[in-house]
Amino acid sequence: MQHKNRAIKVLFIDGEESDRQRYISGLQACASDYALHQATGGYTGLRRYKNETFDCVVQELELPDRSGFEVLMHLIPSPQQPAIPVIVLTQLTGKALRDLALKNGARACLVKSDTRPEDLHRAIRQALAPVHSHKIPPVSRSSLHIAS
Repeated sequence: MQHKNRAIKVLFIDGEESDRQRYISGLQACASDYALHQATGGYTGLRRYKNETFDCVVQELELPDRSGFEVLMHLIPSPQQPAIPVIVLTQLTGKALRDLALKNGARACLVKSDTRPEDLHRAIRQALAPVHSHKIPPVSRSSLHIAS
């Protein structure tokens, strides 16, 4: 979750170095509040996801070591209640695959050939917006009254 004065921590899971660098550089140009992390494959990405806290994951469906859909299902075990926004950014162009990614809980499914870094930036902000707009502010302990 994004907090004031805190970076938005994004994990990129993509085996294509040039694609990762293009979008990471582009996102950094769009906004200075990104903390961008990378994984070159599904196993590494899931390991990082389990060991660290991220606000959003951007993942490719075509990974060098594992099915991107398998990774997506590990990231979002319950599509109706995703714990974290996942944006699929893929080189695959089939509409059926994109629809399946959305059905499995992805907040957006973007095709690399049609997506500029600015578009990804907007998708990340939109994916995070619902999470923040419904957040209830923490209650201070001094304002709690416990009935005895």
